[in-house]
Amino acid sequence: MFVAKTVRKTTEQRDRKLDQTITVDDPLAPEIAWVLAYPCTGSDFVIDIIQKLTIKNTATNYGHLMEEASGITSRNVYASVPLFVDKNNGPFIFTYHLSLPVKTYIPTLSYCGGYCAHCYPGRYVMKRDAFMQKCMTGTRFTPSIHNNGENGYGQTEEVFYDGDMVKKIGVVVRNPIHVIATRFMYYSNVYAGDLDFTQRYEQSRDGFLTYCQESKLKFGDEETKYWVDGVREAGVDIPCYSEVYKVVQWQNLVCDTVDYMDLPELYIYYEDFFTDYETKAAELLEFYGMANVVPIAGTRPDQVRLNQELYTPVEIEKVKDFIRFIASDCTKKVFARYDI
Repeated sequence: MFVAKTVRKTTEQRDRKLDQTITVDDPLAPEIAWVLAYPCTGSDFVIDIIQKLTIKNTATNYGHLMEEASGITSRNVYASVPLFVDKNNGPFIFTYHLSLPVKTYIPTLSYCGGYCAHCYPGRYVMKRDAFMQKCMTGTRFTPSIHNNGENGYGQTEEVFYDGDMVKKIGVVVRNPIHVIATRFMYYSNVYAGDLDFTQRYEQSRDGFLTYCQESKLKFGDEETKYWVDGVREAGVDIPCYSEVYKVVQWQNLVCDTVDYMDLPELYIYYEDFFTDYETKAAELLEFYGMANVVPIAGTRPDQVRLNQELYTPVEIEKVKDFIRFIASDCTKKVFARYDI
């Protein structure tokens, strides 16, 4: 949830930027280690674990977002602060109130591309090279003099950084059926202006079916142009089949990206933190080369629980069949635990 605050940047906050950024070639500088996540897989949860246990900052491609000390994420309030002072295009630090990791890695969030909701296929169908470029793409925000912390006034620019700075790749994974349901719940509310959100779809199966049918009617003709022959026909009877397509394509492209970049990798399964939290949290920190200064026991963040019973049992089996039809061998392995 993004909440704009009326708090203006204080002199202390501005001065602290100098303590929280560093030159890229400084011996103490952390190296970038991606946290790649399809939206609604649980990346916020993973970042929360890392920051809570290490009391260290993380980074993000999306400099228009800044986490307050209260845990609230503000959008378009503060000027983007580059992680490296000599790399103005990002990544950017995620919060003012935590110091940087030293001589290790800094987990850096990227959603890459191909995930837009209720959009034309030309915006999300892509090949590996375009996808990789999106993984290195972010946003830089500069507030205007009229930004009062509520109106979001300012300039947002799309920026790109050098992928050679990336040294590790972590990938957040969650049951794709739950991801689709959670995305619907999130997008059932639409921005209505003046930092207000209005519910467009009822958060129920009926609302979900309405949302899915609207997408099918609006984008169906374009899908036949952009999708490989036979793919749409294989899933067209499934509610929100295009959402299934997007999440599988994203994982296919991540697999291709990880293979091409040939860097140390870790698949981070969201569900594991609710079955063996202490072990998985320790493995997470070990991968990013970070040490916990807070004991792990009892620190698991709360799970956001939403109504996810949007597909019938019969539809779930159809979704799984469709995933198998379009998934690469690598993606099938990643999703194997979900009986796919």
